[in-house]
Amino acid sequence: MMIKPEKWRIIDPYQVPGKYFRAQLHCHTTLSDGRLSPAEATKFYCQRGFSILCITDHARRTDTEGLSSEQIMVISGREITVCRPPWSLGKHLVLLGDATGRQKELLEEVAGDPFLGVAMAAHPSWKGNFGSGQWAERNLIALPGLRLVETRNPHSSAKEDMVRWQRALVARGPGKPLWGTAVDDLHELHQAGTGWVEVKMAGLNREEFFAALHRGSFYMSNGPQAEFSVEAGAIIAHSPGAVINCSDADGRTRAEKKDRLEYHPSGEEGFLIVHCRDEQEGWACSQPFWIIKNETGENDGSAG
Repeated sequence: MMIKPEKWRIIDPYQVPGKYFRAQLHCHTTLSDGRLSPAEATKFYCQRGFSILCITDHARRTDTEGLSSEQIMVISGREITVCRPPWSLGKHLVLLGDATGRQKELLEEVAGDPFLGVAMAAHPSWKGNFGSGQWAERNLIALPGLRLVETRNPHSSAKEDMVRWQRALVARGPGKPLWGTAVDDLHELHQAGTGWVEVKMAGLNREEFFAALHRGSFYMSNGPQAEFSVEAGAIIAHSPGAVINCSDADGRTRAEKKDRLEYHPSGEEGFLIVHCRDEQEGWACSQPFWIIKNETGENDGSAG
């Protein structure tokens, strides 16, 4: 049934002040199975225009003291295996920040305290660990403390990961947000450039960073720059030189334009995700703009 326009509103994750800072959320060093030392990885990403680097070595929190500078903020994290028998197998979970509890407590820790960190499902369709490394849709749906999921990772299928993310979004709804991320998951240097996130923050500091990750104020990219907003009840996207389209919760394309897209929802879309693609096959992707029934009966186009 069609929802009348005056009875819905758009949740806009980008309706916050600030500017965009480039962040790599998943990187390994020589302290686990990466090619670069922590200092070398920091220099590598700083030279490529990154303002934030998360070092996420396996099964350990690498000491990042002294690595940050005016140009780049380095955040410690770790990648752990969410084990199942036999205990060396299972899917991978990335913890960004300082959470240190047992596996079953970690999601509760970061969900309860946004400044403690954030949890991210790694490479959902990765077939490693004898197939146990995959995040099934039921796992993405059932864990409310999970806030991020990788939709671009060199070790996983981007097409399949996007499908799993979108299905999880439908099941979880706007009350249990699950934001999409793109990462290098850097082990070898050729993996650099797979993807990153552009995070909208008032300033380059740890508190702003984790708050932005929790509220979804960032977009994914491997090159194209974009701006997303909601104005007068319409979703607006700018990405110079790119073809821009938006798709709904069923994956149907609702509109497509070059350089600038303006889309006025009908109210039946569920949510809309904006995709940008340039002539070099570079891409950028927004977080979902949820279309929500407005109990007040007013269509104000605001972020709920």
